[in-house]
Amino acid sequence: SGSMEGDNIHEGYTGAPPSPAALAKACRDGREEEVRALLEREGGAALVNEPWGPGGHTPLMWAAREGHMGVVKLLLGALAAIA
Repeated sequence: SGSMEGDNIHEGYTGAPPSPAALAKACRDGREEEVRALLEREGGAALVNEPWGPGGHTPLMWAAREGHMGVVKLLLGALAAIA
């Protein structure tokens, strides 16, 4: 009986509905698996175009700015707005 305790170290894995901040931070930091999990949650894909942080950058802007192309591809697959 393996415990999941300690595995949920990222904000996005708390079981709560995803937040724009959780998705944007995961995109900014290049955490592909977390981004994928957040997008798969109910309501997660609806957050791909939500601005967060100084300057109101979207998750796609954060990922592109930091050079996380794997995350960029995940977001585009979830219909992130390019402009």
